[in-house]
Parts: sequence; C-alpha cells; structure tokens
Amino acid sequence: MRFWGYDSAIEVLFFVEVDALKRLCPEMSGAETGSLQAFDTARSRIHEVADKVYGRGGKGTFAYILTAKDF
Repeated sequence: MRFWGYDSAIEVLFFVEVDALKRLCPEMSGAETGSLQAFDTARSRIHEVADKVYGRGGKGTFAYILTAKDF
C-alpha cells in the first residue's frame, strides 16, 4: 500500500508492507479489499508511525517503507 505525505512543498512517498497491515489488523483478508480496509481502519496509527519514521530519516530521502517492526 502506498500513500503520500507532505513536508511544506516536498512530497514524501510511503509504502506500508502487507505484513505491517496484518500486524495492525490480524483479521485482514488476503484480498486487495482487505488491505484497503486494514489501511483505512489503522490510518491514524499508520500516519503516527510514518511521522516518526520520516523524522529519523536522512535528508534527501523522499520514500519510506513502513514494515511490521515499525508497529
């Protein structure tokens, strides 16, 4: 799953691995709709983790992968 965030005028790309979604929503089905529902259900937690991961990232990095261990 991917989504974008913004830091002023800079667009930042985030990817959320399927295993991370499964950790957040263990009842998630393997279908695409299950992934979308899991993302929607855990959106605030995903944004919180994305903010932390972005904060510890290096300058010039504009794509981040959120893994199960981030949650």
